[in-house]
Amino acid sequence: MLATLHIQDVELDSYLHNRAGSTGISRIQSHVRQCVTCEEKLVSLMIAQLAELSDKQRGRSSDSRLDRRVQIGEFGSLQTLFPLSFQRSEVEVINISRNGFGLLTPTFLQPGTIVQVTTATTVKLGEVRYCRSVDGGRFHTGVQVRTAREAASSMRKALPS
Repeated sequence: MLATLHIQDVELDSYLHNRAGSTGISRIQSHVRQCVTCEEKLVSLMIAQLAELSDKQRGRSSDSRLDRRVQIGEFGSLQTLFPLSFQRSEVEVINISRNGFGLLTPTFLQPGTIVQVTTATTVKLGEVRYCRSVDGGRFHTGVQVRTAREAASSMRKALPS
């Protein structure tokens, strides 16, 4: 039996910074779908990258920018980090507060799912608190903002021992 070769950290870093090329992206995604160890490593690196981005945003803001409300109707993309999915779906941010935001999503998201929401002005990490069907086949999804540490803790609790 052959031992599974894990993805090297340098390759995962290239993937996260969009430098892996289409062949590399395909190979990494294929491997991560089958290797729990590399999936966990990739998710951890994604969360660390989000924490770094969040720290940079916080350092730039000299006013109460973090508390400012995003306009209703802003569009962005959503990626689930736990469980990991490489798919990004378009979402509409319908409201936002200091501790969370409401989205219109094209698919149902299980409460407890860790998501990354990216808009033109921000990247946020959060945990789905509820998801309800609304007209037009979309879902009203409530997301509680999480720090990278909180998200990692939630994921560890959900993993089998």
